[in-house]
Amino acid sequence: MSGEVELLSGEAHRQAVADEIATTLRAFNEAVLGPYSFTPASATIRDGEGRLIAGATGYYGLDCLSIENVWVDDVRRQQGLGGRVMQALEDHARAAGIRLARLETASFQARGFYEKQGYTVFGELDDYPPGHRYFFMRKSLLTG
Repeated sequence: MSGEVELLSGEAHRQAVADEIATTLRAFNEAVLGPYSFTPASATIRDGEGRLIAGATGYYGLDCLSIENVWVDDVRRQQGLGGRVMQALEDHARAAGIRLARLETASFQARGFYEKQGYTVFGELDDYPPGHRYFFMRKSLLTG
């Protein structure tokens, strides 16, 4: 084994090696799992002027919907909009044959909201971010 460790961060990292590492890791994964793909998806609700008032984004593949972001305008909260956009993503993934959904949230974010949507905690990370907790949550899409 030879060579020196080269450490890159910021844009230099992204441009120089992130894609190369991802490509080689994917080749390894596909040797075990076979070819796979991820489908990005989003669900939004807009007001009468076309302004975004609620939305959720994620992607699905390998039998799992990964929810990345859920947002509802502050003045529109408690009106069921967050649940509606999440349900739309889940229904779309379910129609594609996906059986599991997952997401991550911090203690200062929306754990209670996600639990009301049927998600349960399967892992926790203490003191991340500092002074808070981080939760890994899941939901079966087979039962709704």
